[in-house]
Amino acid sequence: MKTIIKSLLAITAVASIGSASAETIYMSGATAFRSVANTAIRNYCTANGGSITASNNTSFGSATRLVGSFSNSGSIHYISVAWSGSEGGIQSAASPRTGAKAVNNTFWGTNASGTNSGTTISKPADLAFSDTYQGTSLFNGDFNGTTYATLVGHDEGDGIVGVVTFCWVASTNCPITNVTSMHAQSILNLGNAPVAIFTGNPIDENKGVYLIGRNSDSGTRLATFGECGFGANSLPQQYRYNSSTNIQLYPSETINGVFADTGNSGYSSGGTVAGFMTNTLGAGAALKVGGASSVYANNFLIGYSGISDANSHTANGLKKLTYNGVDSTTSNIANGSYTFWTYEHLYENPDASVLAKSVAASIGSSLQNASTATVTPNVGYNDMRVGRNGDGLYIYANY
Repeated sequence: MKTIIKSLLAITAVASIGSASAETIYMSGATAFRSVANTAIRNYCTANGGSITASNNTSFGSATRLVGSFSNSGSIHYISVAWSGSEGGIQSAASPRTGAKAVNNTFWGTNASGTNSGTTISKPADLAFSDTYQGTSLFNGDFNGTTYATLVGHDEGDGIVGVVTFCWVASTNCPITNVTSMHAQSILNLGNAPVAIFTGNPIDENKGVYLIGRNSDSGTRLATFGECGFGANSLPQQYRYNSSTNIQLYPSETINGVFADTGNSGYSSGGTVAGFMTNTLGAGAALKVGGASSVYANNFLIGYSGISDANSHTANGLKKLTYNGVDSTTSNIANGSYTFWTYEHLYENPDASVLAKSVAASIGSSLQNASTATVTPNVGYNDMRVGRNGDGLYIYANY
């Protein structure tokens, strides 16, 4: 029944558009789900007489910026996409549409082609993919002097399109194989720890691991912090990788208008974090940590990542870790034994155009009905045997 209702919503939205002049729909949000989302956008464009006209990566699934065309009611329209991060997408889509408090993202204009950026335009997003519920986000109601709108799901509900999977990762040759919820809380609080805390092996007491993570724009960060019980918007201690012989606490910066003190920020890309895990750090004092010599004889990195970014770096040495002793297979996610996941949402601004809402309904419905085989290593919504009512909340049987 839920599938029939969502399909009717999409059909009704398309039918109500009527003839219209050319329009560009601006879409932003989560990077962890971008491979699946990019494919869904391309499928929508080609199914409606258009194509992807520009992409900033020849590996289409990894593209963070693209433009696609499609036809409707005798006009050519466009979708311009800038994957800015889950929180950035929610903030932009929920912000006022005009004026000083509008939160603009930088999109390509419709003249972009190939891998050429063409003209750029600053606009608030109409639609946003998010790894978390808006209720988890800072940009929910009144925050920092701005009132953020309550976003609407593509299905007029929570906008769930599937399940996005995350995992803990470690650098080349790190002895750690598993992270528990308590381990995660510890490393997020402290930033570094002896490897022996994770392995339970006394021979690892002189080996250390340093945390590399994401900034507050990241849905992966919120999902990680919420899942382990650290607190979705709590402040971690994270490091910046300068070289194989030099790391430091991540410098302070302002992200999305929110100040992050030293150690509280991180990287804007999950692929960047995963890429660092292919490196080997200098041994002992050869590694400088904030200018001082490391206190550990052997040094490694640990971090958290979307599953797709992690998978793309395993061949180069990244180690995927089990979580609470369970591997991140799609079957383990679907049956509830692996809990490090969140729902992926497709949200729209409540004042988005009729056309934008119809695009969201169509893309969202196609994704929600996609099988796990189509969206792997993430999991199709209809294949889940379990559910949860919020980010990091308990798992319940759905059968």
